[in-house]
Amino acid sequence: MPDLQQAFTLIVLANLLLMAACGPGAAAGAPRAASTAAATSLAEDRSGAENMTPSPLLRPADAPGVRSVKACPITTPIQDQPAKDPNADPFGFGYWYINADRTLWAGPLEENYPWRAGGNKVMWIRPRGTQLIIAGRRLDAEAPPLTAWIPDGYRTGFQVTGMTFPTEGCWEITARSGDHELRFVTKVAPSDQSLARGDCESFANLVKFSDFIVIGTVDNTDADGRSYAWQHVRVDRNWKLPPDWSTFGDSFDLLQDLRAQPLLEKGHRYVFFIQYVEPWRIFCPQHSLSEVLGDQVVPVTGSPLWSSQTLKDLRAEIDGLMSRH
Repeated sequence: MPDLQQAFTLIVLANLLLMAACGPGAAAGAPRAASTAAATSLAEDRSGAENMTPSPLLRPADAPGVRSVKACPITTPIQDQPAKDPNADPFGFGYWYINADRTLWAGPLEENYPWRAGGNKVMWIRPRGTQLIIAGRRLDAEAPPLTAWIPDGYRTGFQVTGMTFPTEGCWEITARSGDHELRFVTKVAPSDQSLARGDCESFANLVKFSDFIVIGTVDNTDADGRSYAWQHVRVDRNWKLPPDWSTFGDSFDLLQDLRAQPLLEKGHRYVFFIQYVEPWRIFCPQHSLSEVLGDQVVPVTGSPLWSSQTLKDLRAEIDGLMSRH
């Protein structure tokens, strides 16, 4: 009898445990299971989002998707051939960035990617009679914006442009022409140029290691307000110029690092000692950047490395140093 009573007690305890498992405590566990499933689904969604194109305009139905390289959501170019244009030779098949309605094309590209930090020649196809506008920003680090040179005179759909990336890295490009837009992300390779070495210890080094020396007028400024500014400079006078340049009538885009030098003022004239590695930069700005006021040369930053206070004397100093090299 004691054995039967003990068995009965065990049965009752088992039923009580089963009821507890099916009661409010079990119901309280259900949301946790649902939350786990939701979290799994959300993780899958995020994983898929990493490979989405930056804009639906970039991805026609039959186009490949975007591949991720070092967290840069690169837009895969499309291999295709633009329609024949009377302003250009036949393009043949190549790799292009193309928007969904096929009104904007950028390229043609090399298969294994295309552009480097500095200046790049880029061809575009856009709707005839519309004005092409190009902008670009780096996604993976702080950098000045892209600058684009878009000449006039292309009356059909074909348009040649210059695009200057101030740094390597992951770049998003947005182009608009009329009511149409193309947006894509590309990986820009490091520049294949290298800065000329040299220090700022003497005026002789300043002249020797500058690629060109000019007096120029700032006629346009594009500043992000924090760290960088693009200055479009018209060349007024020169001592050294890059190869293939004329004496007058030339201009260049200059990148300023506002963390190390003051913002140049539009309409003002300056003496520039430049090193030519795109983007072009002022060499030794703390000891070379000066404003031209009449026939006087007035330092903008620090103390100049030369003793002259007039343009005439400064030119004589530069000519003397250049003749020794």
